[in-house]
Amino acid sequence: MRGNGDRGEGGHPGDGWDLSAAHGEGDFSADVSTLGGGAVDAGDGFAAGEGGGSPGRRGNDRGRSQHDHRRENARLNAQEARREALVLSSKPTSAWLALTSRCNLQCKHCPRDPLTAPDDNMTGEHVEALGAVLFPTLEHLALGGNNLSEPLLSPVIDETLEAAVECGVRIAVTTNGTIIKTEHIERLVAAGAEVRLSIEGVGKAYESIRGAKWARIERFMEVFQTARRASPSKGARLMLGFTAFASNLSQLDPVIEFAARYEVDRVHVQHLMPVHSNQRFQLLAYHRLAANEAFDRARRLAAALDVVLELPPLFPLGSMEKAVEGPRPEHRSIQACYYPWSRVNILENGDVVPCCIANTMIMGNLHERSFEEIWNGRPYQRLRATVNSARPIGVCANCSMRSGNENDSDALLNLLESPGVPGLFKQRVKEFLMRHHREDLLKRLIAGRSRMGRLRARVGL
Repeated sequence: MRGNGDRGEGGHPGDGWDLSAAHGEGDFSADVSTLGGGAVDAGDGFAAGEGGGSPGRRGNDRGRSQHDHRRENARLNAQEARREALVLSSKPTSAWLALTSRCNLQCKHCPRDPLTAPDDNMTGEHVEALGAVLFPTLEHLALGGNNLSEPLLSPVIDETLEAAVECGVRIAVTTNGTIIKTEHIERLVAAGAEVRLSIEGVGKAYESIRGAKWARIERFMEVFQTARRASPSKGARLMLGFTAFASNLSQLDPVIEFAARYEVDRVHVQHLMPVHSNQRFQLLAYHRLAANEAFDRARRLAAALDVVLELPPLFPLGSMEKAVEGPRPEHRSIQACYYPWSRVNILENGDVVPCCIANTMIMGNLHERSFEEIWNGRPYQRLRATVNSARPIGVCANCSMRSGNENDSDALLNLLESPGVPGLFKQRVKEFLMRHHREDLLKRLIAGRSRMGRLRARVGL
């Protein structure tokens, strides 16, 4: 029986995925001693995919050489992160790559606006350059999930997969599952990739949220299942991402049953992060008892069906007893972040940014400078010098992924009920308050005694 695990909310609004969780890493590497462990430990499943066959064969020698190169980079990267070096000799060990800004759906819970969304594609030249510079040392490559797009619409998806497979990189692809090309799915399975499919219900419920035919999802699952059964040794994995809100809570059980039917490896559940004012009452913080009951029921069903289920923590319900004043609980201090050393996020327009949270902190653009110049340029050096200091810059100062109380929904509700705060600003402050215990800031915000510009700076706008 595979055990069920609980996880806090994370990932990008609407895509249903926590990118760090996709690789089995639940935090921002607070313990720097673990950096590089994925490449050094031969038992992590990566080394097993390389170096097979008889000694002396050319393919085996090349695989062993790639593995040694990757291990050495990971070891050096961990050392440089441990001492928080500003200029690195190593390269990142994980990367997000947004190949396109296009998407074929208009999901109700997605913040992407098709009227204003860009229409950019990463070029074949950039993929070739990145393949030469990055792929030989990467352990993980995530395609999609970082810019609200559908990566299988990219004109360079085939060459990207081919280059990554050639270098032995572990691949993860986030998709809505409606672009059904058998050759793509078979290629992903052959690469031992992790395919992450986002759904918020089954049948008509799915169609009402995502606007696509449910039959296409069933077809995608059938093609993937057939390809995986034909190549079981490749180790391809399939996961479902479920964004939970009030209107689709009843769909969690059917999604788990659907996952069992198609031998899905994991179902990951995260909270909706409202981006439109009319969605705020869909937030499960307004429906705590119903959410807790649905999560408990889902956990039992998943255990019975042998489905791995990752749920957010249950909501605290409070008490009808009279409150007794006591000492204020201590809250976790901000976790150290080593993403500026170990990871990189590259957008379809060539922008290089530290991660999917800090998409506005542009370190450089590949149309203007090479990756090596950007990786050790002044913006990255400044970020490395400040990210774990007492005064982090930009969105790092209040990153919602690094600290705070994951269930501080009371602060969120108070903020959402307060007048005079623009919608986008509310969203950012909401993320801030969900992770940080800052009643003083909340009181000033509600009372209107803080200047908007100063507050914008504090929450990273």
